[in-house]
Amino acid sequence: MPDDQRASREPQAARRRQPDAGTAVAILLAAAAVLAAVIAGRASIVADRGSDTWHTSLREHVKQAAAIVETSRFLYGEEAATAIDAVGARTYADELRAEAGGLSGPVREAVLVEAFAQDQLARTISRNAPLASDPEYLGPDGVPDVVQRLADERATTPDLVGLDPDATEAEGAELNRRASFLVMASIPVAVAFLFGALVHGFPRARRKLLAAGFLFAAIGLVAAITVEAVV
Repeated sequence: MPDDQRASREPQAARRRQPDAGTAVAILLAAAAVLAAVIAGRASIVADRGSDTWHTSLREHVKQAAAIVETSRFLYGEEAATAIDAVGARTYADELRAEAGGLSGPVREAVLVEAFAQDQLARTISRNAPLASDPEYLGPDGVPDVVQRLADERATTPDLVGLDPDATEAEGAELNRRASFLVMASIPVAVAFLFGALVHGFPRARRKLLAAGFLFAAIGLVAAITVEAVV
């Protein structure tokens, strides 16, 4: 066989033995597109969860503040004021009886009558104010323990007391941070797609571009898995 024919057939046989470059490019482009879509979709889902969690945190802040304000308003504005009136009436009655000890005659009787009237007033007021009638809230000196009463009143709504808006807000921030990392993980995948698209424009660098494209696609996949597992 002539040398020129043998030389012309050898490159053709070599080309037949080489893998089909179009198939490798198609695989790279398809893998990069699917991987980018999966990562972007997951990032969107996580970001939506983070946004919803932030909104939940805001609602919890509002509910918690409203519960504290309403309980405090009722206790300090109504019940505590009534208890103070009852304690004042009792104290005044005690002072009148002490004063009556040094008096006599009609004046003493009048002072004792007034002391009795103040006692009755204190009893009447106390009926509408547990803070002024419940021994649990009355100290040795008869002064009501408003702080303890407030704690017990709040304990009647454990669902509101158990709210932790700060923890919910921190959870939302963590979810949004994870979404940001997932978006960053999609950047190497986009670079992989770019390398695959450049293969036909630079045939001499085909192998290097394909190798770099698959490498960057693998980097993006590993980064996304790491974010899901660690962050």
